[in-house]
Parts: sequence; C-alpha cells; structure tokens
Amino acid sequence: MTLRPAPRRGIPTPREHGAWVMLYAPLLTGLVVYKVHLPMAVLLIAIATAAFFAQNALGLLLRERGDRQTWCWLGGGSVLVLVGVGLLMFGGHARVLWLALPAVALLGWQATRRRGTRRQTDHSLLNEMLTVPVLGLGAPAAQIIASEALTYHALLPWLCFNLYFLGSVPLVKMLIGAAGDRSPAPLRWRRGGTNLIYHVVVLLCLAAGVVLWGERYPLVPGLIGFLPVTLRTVALWWKLAAGPPHLHTIGFVETGVSLWFSVWTGILISRWPLAEAM
Repeated sequence: MTLRPAPRRGIPTPREHGAWVMLYAPLLTGLVVYKVHLPMAVLLIAIATAAFFAQNALGLLLRERGDRQTWCWLGGGSVLVLVGVGLLMFGGHARVLWLALPAVALLGWQATRRRGTRRQTDHSLLNEMLTVPVLGLGAPAAQIIASEALTYHALLPWLCFNLYFLGSVPLVKMLIGAAGDRSPAPLRWRRGGTNLIYHVVVLLCLAAGVVLWGERYPLVPGLIGFLPVTLRTVALWWKLAAGPPHLHTIGFVETGVSLWFSVWTGILISRWPLAEAM
C-alpha cells in the first residue's frame, strides 16, 4: 500500500493508487463532514499533495537516481508546503501543525533507510504499518481547523481509517506473498489467517458495540461500512492460491471498498457525540 518506485522525474505511477487512497480518503472525509470552508479545504489538499510529490522526489535523490527535474519537483513541493504552513499560521490555525511532527519523524526514518538501502520504498510490513496512521492525519487536521480547537472527536476518524487500512496493508501482502509461494496449497491459513482473524474480530467488536451501547454511541454506520471490507477479505482469502494476483482488479475493488467505507465513516462521525476541547 505504500509508494512504488516512480519515474526519474518524481511523478508517482498508477501503482501508487493505494497510497493516494490512504492519503485522500481520510482528508476528504474530514473536509466534508466537518464542513471546512472552501479556501482552507483547498489549502489542506494542496499541502498534502505537495508534500506527497516532494517526498517522492526526495526518495529518488537519496538513491542518486534523480535529475534536474527531480530537484524541481522537490523544490516546488517544498515551497508550496512552506507557503501553506505560513498561511495556516497567519489564519490562526497553528495548532494543526502539531500533526506534522509524526510525518516529519516518519519521513526522516524513511530517508535514512532509503539512503542506506538505495531503495525508493521500504516495503517491509513495519514501514507500511507506520505509514498508515501518518497518512490518516488529514481527517483530524480538518476537524481541528473546523472547530478551531483540539478535541477528542478528532481522534475518531483517525481511528476508523486506521482500523481499515491496517487490515488492507497485510491483505495486499497476503496476495503478493501467495503469488511467490511455491509450497503446496492451500495457502489460506499460512498466508492470510492472521489478516482474516483481524477483520472478523473488528467486525464482531463493532456488532457488540451496537448491541451494548445502542444510541449512546451510534456504531451502526461503522458496522455497515466495515461489513463489505470483511466480506472482501473473506472472498480473497478463500480464493487464495499460488499464482500472480490480478493487481488491477484488486486496485479497483480496493478503491470501491474505500469509497464505501469513507461514506459510512463520515456518517458515523457526524452522529458521534462531540467532545470537549482538550
């Protein structure tokens, strides 16, 4: 689900759609649900996009595979990020910049690994799991800007999208791992057992929350949103077999499931009790 090696000029390839979904799904959901004013919404999208392009170009330069245009992508993206940060501070939204600290820490760690391994992207499970919560910070940023205060409610969309994408990342690894597994079938439990259990447990917890809390904490939209996620996992797990997965088909399925989950997560967030400012 993280970034694939990009062309020399630092432009992301279509295979990076997973990272784009992880970046934009939480951000756009937060912007819509919290009704962020259009100028600030455009500014947040611009900052996120510029940072995405800049870090992609930085990865190429750290591998010494960049060129003059790669430097342009890095410089242009960095300038846009700095201008955006200045506008946030000028508009009285400096508090949201605290969310940039995890992103900077992750980027520094990834940069060190890229420099040492000469790889554009670290595809280890640890790196991809660390990337998920950082990319999901767009929704809390939208809530903080809309409310002009830091509340516990900002953690709700972040938690929801973490539960989703922390299951999607191992799902893709399950499919890729099965493609290169030459041991006898079936591969289901060996390659995907843990991921299947994870999705079933989350679904059961949501169902239990609906029964126990009822209207106090409205979890029905979350249950509706996560049900197709679990069904998709069960279907792919059941069909798991040695051989190359159809990545393009899986990409379309993931995009559709992400859209469904985002819509119902937005409904869940809009009905959730607001918290007091921290």
